[in-house]
Amino acid sequence: MQELYTALSKAQAEMPIIGKNKSGRFKYADLAEVIYTIMPILTKNGLSVRQDGIRHDDGSLSIKTVICHCSGQETPPSIWPIPNPVKEELKGMSYIQALMSNVTYVRRYSLVSMLCIGISDEDYDGDYTQAPSYPKNNYPSRISNDQLNELLYHIGDDQELVKSIYKKYDITSLADLPAQYYIALRDRLMEIKKTKESR
Repeated sequence: MQELYTALSKAQAEMPIIGKNKSGRFKYADLAEVIYTIMPILTKNGLSVRQDGIRHDDGSLSIKTVICHCSGQETPPSIWPIPNPVKEELKGMSYIQALMSNVTYVRRYSLVSMLCIGISDEDYDGDYTQAPSYPKNNYPSRISNDQLNELLYHIGDDQELVKSIYKKYDITSLADLPAQYYIALRDRLMEIKKTKESR
């Protein structure tokens, strides 16, 4: 993975702070602006991005983002759940329009997160919602199998880490992790794994 992470490090050093180019209820940098800004830098360093839609067994949707290197190496997938719009939040939009607004939001922020890009005076996307919300009865209650596998990948064979996760989230199996904690835990595990690898 050395070639991938070397190229990614060089690319991140060249990434600018992205300015906001759109306004609705809020000003924001749209997905097209993010892609327009990052793609020349990624390509220059032999990198590309793949974003795939995933439909889970429970019917929920996610976006899987992977950064690829021309050597064939790629990052572990980053999987972000897509909020399912509820009727009360449509605000004159069709269900499909609202869903695609959330898809665009998740795609944008997964890219920003994986590449550690700064957005100037960062605000939330567009007119549909300030940020994708997860109503109490609309958020998947447990993480998906794909999300579970990603967490297990980052944990490895560290049983002490597993025990600390069980204690923190009051669970007896990682598969029982409430979905709303997935992103924060995944990011923390990636930090821990990166620190161990650098030693």
